[in-house]
Amino acid sequence: MATRKRYTREDRARVLGDVERLGVCGAAKQHRVPPSCVSRWRAEATTKVVARTAAGKGGRGSAKASPKVARAGRSW
Repeated sequence: MATRKRYTREDRARVLGDVERLGVCGAAKQHRVPPSCVSRWRAEATTKVVARTAAGKGGRGSAKASPKVARAGRSW
């Protein structure tokens, strides 16, 4: 059984720094990281920036994520 690869914050930052120039797949290939990881890291980084911006401006959003509420007929 293979062990999971763990990426440091520095590794993630290096890969995400190349996403703007190369795109998700290009950065993933260059750094030998699965594209799904790069996509997730990018989404998480964007969410954190939006949450900080909303919290800092006193907007309607908050820094804390709201819990998902299950609705009838919808599975998450």
